[in-house]
Amino acid sequence: MVELSAVRDIVTIFGVIAGFTYYTMTVRHQNSSRKAQLFIEMYRDFKRPDVQKAYNDIVHVWEWENYEDFQIKYGRLSNWDEFNKYMLVYSIYEGLGVLIYRNLIDVKMMS
Repeated sequence: MVELSAVRDIVTIFGVIAGFTYYTMTVRHQNSSRKAQLFIEMYRDFKRPDVQKAYNDIVHVWEWENYEDFQIKYGRLSNWDEFNKYMLVYSIYEGLGVLIYRNLIDVKMMS
């Protein structure tokens, strides 16, 4: 006949296994939720009107021949307003790069 202590030990073991499984599933869900929230925040930043205007100006309006020409036309010392546009877009892409590098956002989500 099975002893009561053996049944109690088996129930305890299954309880620990169930608890560990639940904890693992919860952590995985939290990680995916955090990644989704980071993606939504980055997407929201990309869609801000000031970012869209700055990005459009940089890509479609600005023209330069080389690095020195860029610094003369749009650099920090020569044109503060245009430099702020550059830094706005640059900081968003830099933040995105850090998140991708640390595997907090999947590259496939951003493409």
